[in-house]
Amino acid sequence: MDATKVKAINKWDIADTSKDMHIETLIPHYQGMAEEYCNRTFSPQLPFKVEQYIAKSIARDFTQQQGISSRSMGSVSYSYDADTDEKLNAIIKPLRKLNWGGAHVHE
Repeated sequence: MDATKVKAINKWDIADTSKDMHIETLIPHYQGMAEEYCNRTFSPQLPFKVEQYIAKSIARDFTQQQGISSRSMGSVSYSYDADTDEKLNAIIKPLRKLNWGGAHVHE
C-alpha cells in the first residue's frame, strides 16, 4: 500500500503530493494497529479490508477536528461521532482471529 492508494480510497486529489510523506509514515502504523486488533500478520499482500481500514484511519487523522460527523454554518451546529474507532474496527473485525492471551499469530 502506498500514498496513491490511500488518496484513491479517500477520493483525494492524487496529483497533490504535499502530504505523501506523512501518509507513507502512517501506513505501517495503522497496518500494525490492524495486525494487533486482528491478532495476525498481514503480509505481503494486504486484504482489501485492511487497506480500507488504513486509508480511513489516515483520513480521520487528517481531519482537523476529530470526531465531528457534521457541522452547519448558520447559527453554528456541530455533531460529534463518539463511535469513530468502533466504526473503523468494524471494517476489519471479520479478519480477527481468536487470541489465547499471547502475541498475535504470524502466518
